[in-house]
Amino acid sequence: MPHAQGGLLICLLLTAAFVISSHGAVLTWANPAGGLWGDAANWNPAAVPTAVDTVYIDAPSNHSNGIFNISFNGDTHSVAALYLGQFPTIR
Repeated sequence: MPHAQGGLLICLLLTAAFVISSHGAVLTWANPAGGLWGDAANWNPAAVPTAVDTVYIDAPSNHSNGIFNISFNGDTHSVAALYLGQFPTIR
């Protein structure tokens, strides 16, 4: 019986690890000049957003007019949530 309990414990730990890892990351646009969505260097932390991630895009305070372009190169991208501007609203 102890062997079965050990197997159950391993199964529960693996399930918990999967659930925790599937929540996604929070990424913020980091390039005030604009750039490619699919370039990890344009994000903080440096990673391309995926369908489980939350994304914030806002003009940095040192950007004079708050206008910059983000290019997609014909690719399709999905995220769990997208926030534009200083607050979670679309402008």
